[in-house]
Amino acid sequence: MAQVQNAAQPNSGQSLFQPSLGDLTLEAFDRIQVRPTSLTADHMRAVRMSSNLLLSEWSVADGNGLNLWKQQLISIPLTQGVETYAVPPNVVSLLDYYIRYPVTVANATLTNPFTTTKGSPYYTVAQTNHGLNQASYINILSPVLVDGVWLFGVYEVQEVLTANAYQIVVNGTAAQGLSAVGGSVNIRTELAPSGYADLPVIPFSRTDYAYQPDKQQQGLPTNVMFLRRQYPQVYFWLTPDGNGPYCVYAWAVMQPQDALLPNGAVVDIPYRFQEAFAAALAAKLAWKFPPPINSGITIPMLEAKAKDAWTQAAEQDSELNVPLSISVGLNSYYR
Repeated sequence: MAQVQNAAQPNSGQSLFQPSLGDLTLEAFDRIQVRPTSLTADHMRAVRMSSNLLLSEWSVADGNGLNLWKQQLISIPLTQGVETYAVPPNVVSLLDYYIRYPVTVANATLTNPFTTTKGSPYYTVAQTNHGLNQASYINILSPVLVDGVWLFGVYEVQEVLTANAYQIVVNGTAAQGLSAVGGSVNIRTELAPSGYADLPVIPFSRTDYAYQPDKQQQGLPTNVMFLRRQYPQVYFWLTPDGNGPYCVYAWAVMQPQDALLPNGAVVDIPYRFQEAFAAALAAKLAWKFPPPINSGITIPMLEAKAKDAWTQAAEQDSELNVPLSISVGLNSYYR
């Protein structure tokens, strides 16, 4: 008797699941028994407010405000005699700092400088006589959408292709593969010649800074205070001297981009947080549009589900496989 073998069914061959806010809205309303045919403009207004308040809540979740998918390197060129510098207002927190010197800084405006390859995170930048090397950074000073990826902030030069072109790696992959796109782009190039040095800049508190008797003393900055205002600032000590030029780099956690419904916009979250977002949005919307009593769905039930989904996602939002090392300083504190 012949044996019948089941042929293996193929997988989809893709990993592109990224629902829009509209898709997640329908899912959230389904969970509270509000069907798509019942949705009105009032429902959409509530979604816009609740989804953005949810992202704001996640920026301070558990008191850490540390959403690793929103890490971005920012740069602060220093000027001799100036100890205070503005930080972009969408910075939630600053994690690690280092100072690089010498660094030559120059501003430039490029026109349609980007060329992309479909499915690749490598973007080629055209800039005539750029003079950069692989120890250099470029800082895109205003957000620009290029082939499906938002570009903004500091990018390391990955490869110098010619005297007029280089490559950077972006946070995403090109949707189509385009040539000479991007419009008018303002950038700052930060060139570190051979022999440059990177040194840590140690954060200290507002109290530590206040107790420094010599705030205007100039030298190589060794400490920084992050003043977390609505428009944040950093204060350096020592005040930069004339032995630079210096440039400070800091890993920042950025505010998520706004959640918007039009044009199929996606939410600024990674794959591992999509269930947590849908569950939390359903719980928030249930306060405004309570589920039918006979559905058996309650707000405490939805909030418990949202908490569980957040906990599972947050446990994975960590720097995995990084060993913890604790060292004890035995030297005298005072000099």
